[in-house]
Amino acid sequence: MPAGTAFVKHEFDEAISIQKAVVEAARALSEAHPVPDARTAIKEMLPIGEAHLQTLQSFGALFDSRGKQEDVARGMNSLMQKMLAKAQEGGAEESEAYEAHAVLLSLARKQQDSTASLILLAEKVDDKKLATAARKMQRELNASTKQLNELLADFAVRIAAQGDGLEAVKAAAQGEAQPAENEGARGGRGKQ
Repeated sequence: MPAGTAFVKHEFDEAISIQKAVVEAARALSEAHPVPDARTAIKEMLPIGEAHLQTLQSFGALFDSRGKQEDVARGMNSLMQKMLAKAQEGGAEESEAYEAHAVLLSLARKQQDSTASLILLAEKVDDKKLATAARKMQRELNASTKQLNELLADFAVRIAAQGDGLEAVKAAAQGEAQPAENEGARGGRGKQ
């Protein structure tokens, strides 16, 4: 891992790369999400995400950062692309969109981490412009991750309510359900 200026460049590259993935995923889910409220909310978040990307690109340009994908960003972006592809398949289960929604939330949370360091870095060097921009991003990310999280929870209940899911949860909560049989849990590696 680099240090000094190289580290700052790396952090901006990662933040830009993650934000590109956020924008692309939001664009796709704003069309493909099966829950109308989530689709609308994600669509409304898109211009804010695009503004964050522009902000990161602007400040990152000072360090020649253009969004180079390194390990973390590459892995998160790859996962996002896989989940989006599954969610967008014809006849896909709602749970595939749920997974894509969850990965989008993870990407947004990663950006929350980045904004906290940007704020401290900006304060350390007395860069009021960067500090102000990072605080604005942090406030907006806090609001959007909260909303994405609440929508994801609602979506989980919606999916669980299909079939006998809620009855199974109720039975488990009341101690009436038995754990599913698991071959590997009986002291072995499954069937030998």
